[in-house]
Formats: sequence, structure tokens, C-alpha cells
Amino acid sequence: MQMYFLLFLTSLLCACPMGPTLGDEDDTNGQGSTTTDGGTSTPEWPAAQTNLVTRLGSPTTLDAATWNLENFPKTATSAQTTADLIASMDLDLLGVQEIGSITAFEELLGRLPYHDGALSSHTYADGTYQKVGFIWRQDVLSATGVQNIFYGSFDAFPRPPLLAKFHRQDGEMPETFWGITLHLKAGGGDEERERRVLGVQKLYDYTSDLLEAEEGAYVILLGDFNERLDTSDGAMVFEPYLNDDTNYSFLTSGLHSGAFSHIWGNSLIDHIVVSRSFLANNATVEIMVPRLDQELATYTTVISDHLPVVSLIH
Repeated sequence: MQMYFLLFLTSLLCACPMGPTLGDEDDTNGQGSTTTDGGTSTPEWPAAQTNLVTRLGSPTTLDAATWNLENFPKTATSAQTTADLIASMDLDLLGVQEIGSITAFEELLGRLPYHDGALSSHTYADGTYQKVGFIWRQDVLSATGVQNIFYGSFDAFPRPPLLAKFHRQDGEMPETFWGITLHLKAGGGDEERERRVLGVQKLYDYTSDLLEAEEGAYVILLGDFNERLDTSDGAMVFEPYLNDDTNYSFLTSGLHSGAFSHIWGNSLIDHIVVSRSFLANNATVEIMVPRLDQELATYTTVISDHLPVVSLIH
């Protein structure tokens, strides 16, 4: 039986895109039969299967997730299995972290004909990289203005965040919103935590400027923050957003009772933050951490030591 952590919330409230062209839709109904992601797959890669794990998304929700894919790809089959998981969960938007191969990311998108994607452009000094990126479903969203932000602010962001403006294709509200995917400094020492404090403050100032500059703007942050919310250290790191609950909501704030996104650390360090304006036109939000490691025996060896954090916005 599939298990996941779930919370219902009542609302009060320079990079390059890459990927295949959207084609005709195939049947993608549920589990129990072999169905595919639909669209026109590339000649090299068959379309992803949609019956590997339990479906989460639906046509009536905006389904967004953050997912650290741990030095993607971990194995030669990681791209195929990750594509099957994304298609099976039926997600509209993912912020992904630790992409270690552009070629494997292109394979992943090639197996997802309904999806497009973009990666950050940065590399480390030795030429290696752990990129952040977006993957989005093309019949639900389009993206413009995809770019790295805080490029060169290495103390705060060893991996520069990626910004994009997303436009809803289905006529639902909000029609446009800003998305940021990020991966803050890892480590449990004082120096590493101070770098996360600096990064979150810079993000807060940046997103607040976005909200102030554009009337009716919406913002969603999807990332591996490498910090828990339910500790005194976490309260220090996330202070700017936590102190401004008039304008922002940590969707993951209710998941700490036994929930975790980092499997070996048994800790919730991957978060989704939204502007309150993002929720204003939606009645409810479901936030969950699907236990893919319980549904897929090879999850930690083929995919990641992190689980995705998923929000379904009604």
C-alpha cells in the first residue's frame, strides 16, 4: 500500500530551455496497464511509462514539486526510471537539483514528450557541476526569462538559483508566476549555516522586490535548502520568510511530524515556499512527501537519497 506524508491547508490568503516538441496525446489513465507519457517521443528514447507508482496529479490541480536527484544520473538506468516516476506521478512543474550530466537530463526530457525543461548554466572551477533545473508540462505551462540569479555570489549560493516566469496554458489562475529552484550550501557547521542564512536573506530580498515591482505577482520557491524548519537553527536560517507570514507561506511547515525528505538523515530539508498571493485564488493545498522508496525497491540505488516534496494546488 502506498504511503506518503500529507497535509491539507486551507487558503487564507543564463540558462537554456531544452526538450522535445509536444505532440498528440495518448491515453494515460491510471495504473494497471502499460501506458506512456504521450506526445511525440524522440527516436532515441521511448516515452515514459505512467504506471510505475501511484498517480498524484490531476487536471484540476497545479502539481509542483522539488526533488534533489542526487548526482543525477546515479546509474545508466536513472534517466529512464526518473522519467517513469515523473510521468506516473503526473506532475506539472518540478524544481530539480544535483543534475550532474546534461546528456542524461536531455535523455530524461526525451522520454517525457509532454514535458520541457531548462538547466542552470554554471559549472564549478574544475569544470564539474551540480546544476539546478526546471521540468514542466507543456500543455499546462510555458516558460520565459529563464536565467541564473546571484551568479558569482558563491558564499550564499555555491550553485546559483534558476529563475523562470511560468505562464499557465489552461486558463486557470494564477495566469503567470515566478518560479525559483535552488540548492543551498550543505553541512552542519556554523560556517555552512551562516552561508544558508545569507542565501535565504538574499532570496527574501529578491522575491520581495518581485512582488513589489509587479502588481499581482506570484512566487514559488522549490529547493533543497539543506535546513530543517523545526529547529532553532532552522528558525534562524528561515527568519526573513517566517517573520513575513503576511506575504509568504512555507507549505512544508506542517510536515514535520514524522515527515522527511532526506532518507538517510530522516530530516525534512527540501521545501516549497509560496507568496500568499499565489494561494489567494485557490481553496486548498495538499502537501506531501510520497514514499517512492517504499513503492520502488531500487529507489535509493537508482534515483536518490532524497524524496520529492509535492504540492497539489487546487
